[in-house]
Amino acid sequence: MEPIISFSIILFLMAVAIAVSSILKTSYVIGYIAAGLFYGLYFHFNRGAIDFVFETAILLLFFFLGLEFSIHKIKPIFTGIIGVSLMDFLLNFSTGFITGYILTGDFFHSILMGAIFYPSSSIIITKLMELRHRFSNLEAPVIIGTLIFEDIAMIILIGLIMSFGPQVIFKFLLIIAALILTFLMNIKLRPLLKKLIEKIENYPVEVKTISFLFLIFSLSAIFKSMEITSSLGAFLVGALFADVSERSFEESLGNLKDIFLALFFFFFGYELSHVHLSLDLLFPALVIFILSVLSKVGVFYFSGFKRKTRIRAGLTMVPRGEFSILLAHYIKVPEVKSIILMFIVLNIFLGTFIADNASRISKLLDRILSGIPKIRR
Repeated sequence: MEPIISFSIILFLMAVAIAVSSILKTSYVIGYIAAGLFYGLYFHFNRGAIDFVFETAILLLFFFLGLEFSIHKIKPIFTGIIGVSLMDFLLNFSTGFITGYILTGDFFHSILMGAIFYPSSSIIITKLMELRHRFSNLEAPVIIGTLIFEDIAMIILIGLIMSFGPQVIFKFLLIIAALILTFLMNIKLRPLLKKLIEKIENYPVEVKTISFLFLIFSLSAIFKSMEITSSLGAFLVGALFADVSERSFEESLGNLKDIFLALFFFFFGYELSHVHLSLDLLFPALVIFILSVLSKVGVFYFSGFKRKTRIRAGLTMVPRGEFSILLAHYIKVPEVKSIILMFIVLNIFLGTFIADNASRISKLLDRILSGIPKIRR
C-alpha cells in the first residue's frame, strides 16, 4: 500500500479514536491503542518509520520532562513528599524486581521488570485529573510531586538499563555527573540562556522549531554515540532551559510532541496485533496487574491522609504507560515479554478505568473497611 494511503488511514482511525474517547470521556491513549490494534489486524506499516516515530516521541517526551527539572518544581518533592516518593520507588520497584526474578531468574530482566512496574503514566494521570477536575483534591499536590519524582528517577534507571554491560558503573556515574552539571549550568547561565531565547523569539516560528529540534537531536546523537541512551541527551537539553522560557518551547514544540506521542501509542497498539498473546498468559498478567494496584495503594498508607483519600490517591496512580512501553522492548525472553505486554495493556485499559473511577471505588472500599454497609432508601 502507498505510504500516503497508509498514513491517511492512520489519521482517520486516530480521529475516530479521539471522537469516541471524547464521547466516552476517557483517556485518548486508550483510543489510540485500540485504533493501532485495529489497523495492525488489516494493514502493515514500514518498520523503519515506526522506529522513527517511537524514538522521536521519546526524545520529545524526555525534553519536556527536562523542562520540569527546575528548582521551584523539585523543591516541594524534597520538602513535603519525599517520604511518599521514596516509598513509591521502594515498594513498586522491589515488587517488580522480585516478580522479574521469579519469571526469569536473571538479574538484568529483574531490574528491567522493576523499572517497568514502578512508574505511573504522567500522560494518562494528568489528563484524567484535568478531565475530572481533580487538581483541587487534597491529594493532588502529592500525586503531581510523586509523578515528577518518578520521571527523574526513570531518567537514571533508563540510563542504567540501556548502559548495562561491562562499563555500567562508569556510564552510571557519567549520567549522574551530566545531570548535576546541567543543573548547575541552568542556575549559573540562566541570564545568558534567557537572552538567547529572547533573540530566537524574534525569528519566525519555523526557525525556532528547527533550532530547538537541532539542539535536542544533536545532543541525543552524541549520547547515543557514547552508547548511552539518547533520551538522556533530550532530557538534558530540557533541563538546561528549565525555568528559562517554557512558553516558547511549548509554542514551538508542544503540538509536535502531542502528535508524536499519539502516534507512539497508536503504533504500540499496532505492534500488539503482531505479538502472540496467548490466553494462557492472561492469568500471570492479571496477577501482576493486581499486585501493581495493591502496591500503588500501599504507597499512600503512611501519607497522613484519611483512609478514603489514601485509597483514592493510590488508585489514581495505578495506570502505567509510556515508560513501561518503552522498556518492554528490551525484554529478551519471548514468553515473559508477552506476559508483560499483556500486563501493560491491562494496566492502561483497566488501570485507566480504575483511576477514572477512583473516587467511587475509594468510597465503596472505605465503607467496606469501616464495616458499614451501604443503606438503600
